[in-house]
Amino acid sequence: MIHKIGQISIGGGKGNKIEVCDVMTKDKNLIHIKKNGGSAMLSHLFNQATVSAEMLLDKTFKSKFDQKLEEFNFNDLIDTTYIPNNYTVTMGIINKYTEERPKIPFFSKVAIRYASKRISNMGYKVNIKNIKIS
Repeated sequence: MIHKIGQISIGGGKGNKIEVCDVMTKDKNLIHIKKNGGSAMLSHLFNQATVSAEMLLDKTFKSKFDQKLEEFNFNDLIDTTYIPNNYTVTMGIINKYTEERPKIPFFSKVAIRYASKRISNMGYKVNIKNIKIS
């Protein structure tokens, strides 16, 4: 498991950077994690997962990501021939509940459904996970 590879620039300007994921595992799981802080915070999580999944399909961005992985000696974590079907995008929500699926506001349920559908339409497997605060 690796953590915080950093952000990758996608153009000019300060804010034009993408963080591919918070955690990446050897079994090809791209994990995005946020604390349940309401609909706005969760929407950011869902959008981050969607944009990251989409950007990894872009050859220029993927090449920059490969270079970043190489810097950390993690180049064996992602295939050179990138096939989304081999990867899972996990959206983890940290909160106080113990259920398998996170308890989230109604608007977030609608947003996560939309994000999940977009990500799966790109070919990825999608996982939504509750992460219990201890």
